[in-house]
Amino acid sequence: MSARRKSIAILAIATVLALACWWLVDRHAVAGHAPPAQHAQRSSPAVADPAAARTSIRASNIAAPDPDPDAAARQSDCMHDRRAQLQHRRAQLGSPATPDAAIEYAFLTSLSAPDMAPGETARELTAASERWPANVELAWLAAHHCPRAACASAWRHLAALEPDNAAVWLMAMADTTRAHDQAGYEQALQRAGAARVYDPHDGLVFLHARAVLAALPVPERCRTPGQLASLRQELGRTPTPDDWADLESVNTEAALGGADHGGLQGCRPAAQPSGTRRQDCIALLSLVASGRTLLDQALALHMLLALEPDAAGTSQLRERYRRVRWLIRQTRLARGIPPGAVIQQWTQGEVATLQARAIAEGRWPPPADWLPDDVR
Repeated sequence: MSARRKSIAILAIATVLALACWWLVDRHAVAGHAPPAQHAQRSSPAVADPAAARTSIRASNIAAPDPDPDAAARQSDCMHDRRAQLQHRRAQLGSPATPDAAIEYAFLTSLSAPDMAPGETARELTAASERWPANVELAWLAAHHCPRAACASAWRHLAALEPDNAAVWLMAMADTTRAHDQAGYEQALQRAGAARVYDPHDGLVFLHARAVLAALPVPERCRTPGQLASLRQELGRTPTPDDWADLESVNTEAALGGADHGGLQGCRPAAQPSGTRRQDCIALLSLVASGRTLLDQALALHMLLALEPDAAGTSQLRERYRRVRWLIRQTRLARGIPPGAVIQQWTQGEVATLQARAIAEGRWPPPADWLPDDVR
């Protein structure tokens, strides 16, 4: 797990429980603990507006921090109680007997440890993937959290299960970049560009984490009047136990799930891709631009605008980019979170969910004269 992802999980989950108002701001912007070597470069290539890499589930700019000098101590108490719950559940679960139980066990290992136990979690996922080699979810998670020495074998195993998934080859591109394997990178890029689908399994972590967290009561020391008031202000309604599980789970997804965009470094305009590499980059980015998240679409479309040589194609890309940026703008302006919106986002797709809400509220399509700040 990268330093940024690990920090997001630790900070976001802690604050969700203790302050009850923290929604993920930027899944690649929080620095923290030293990362495992294999994920040291895990990040997204630069986007002109950092907001293009933000999710729609975000921190509130309205809810004020708790002024009580004892707030930090209460936060520590809250997290202590939550970790104790998770550790107890892990002990109850025992040795996993099914792939789903193995995933739950690994998540419990991660979420119940103060440092998220990246090494132990990786070992558990690797062992489970070896035990159930045909299970795609386990193979994906094992490759996503592999120890550096095992990453190549992990993504190759995943590629055997999903050979036409560009997200798998994007993972391979990131790994060969870290290994300074230029030939391996070009081969992985070629396979990614020739793939037929792009599926980074977004929502996989969220749904599994939510199954774990929704079964546990919110610790009493987390449910202070101030914390409940902050969450009520953020949601625009009275919070339910489902909201607590949703908040924790979406931040776990951000920290432990999603695509490894670090492999796109070789497709940046600054890398000046040409010839076959340029064409492979365009093909891959076109697939990523069909992804279900704001991050995938905004990042890929922004990069495609710098690579696409065709004027007609550029015009279409510009309009798609404008629409995605409009949706990002709506996430900043929206107030309140409708019941069920978080689960909908991770089952039906972030972009589709946001667009449906914008339509319902009369904010779609974007005005014809509206342009993003970084219009090309």
